Amino acid sequence: MSLYGGALREIILAAKYRPWVRVDEWFEEAGCELGRALSKEVAGILDKVDIVPMPSPSLRKWKGMLITPAIARGVRRAMVESGVQARNLQALSMPLMSASQRGRNQLKRANRKMRMKLSPSAAVVLVDDVVTTGATLQTAAEVLASKGFPAVAAITVAKAHGALKNHKA
Repeated sequence: MSLYGGALREIILAAKYRPWVRVDEWFEEAGCELGRALSKEVAGILDKVDIVPMPSPSLRKWKGMLITPAIARGVRRAMVESGVQARNLQALSMPLMSASQRGRNQLKRANRKMRMKLSPSAAVVLVDDVVTTGATLQTAAEVLASKGFPAVAAITVAKAHGALKNHKA
């Protein structure tokens, strides 16, 4: 994971807001690198993983500008290459709001909307592009844990300066 700045920030912003810029392959390769690193950390511990990308706003979905599924594809590819059974699931359906708007009400809504078919024997890996406050990943982890699927890892390409200082593990 790198700091969210410079060229990395420009790549992420281009992928999010400039539909003519296609960087899916770059994000998939970044996901492979992250997946390889995770595979080394969990070697001999995990043999089955469900990979859950964080959601994207509807407008980006409509325009086909999805970052987290590309990262998740790369993570899956690297995990499979290392001998771990891995599958990608659809993004968790959660209301998307600014960090200041997120909270327990969003957790309740996301909890009601969860329609994923997680494997009871698989570990859960959450995937996001950038972590700023950690609120999205925290909410997703809480929703999954409330359904009996604790997340074992969260993978992001970048973190904002000062991210996760007050994060609860």
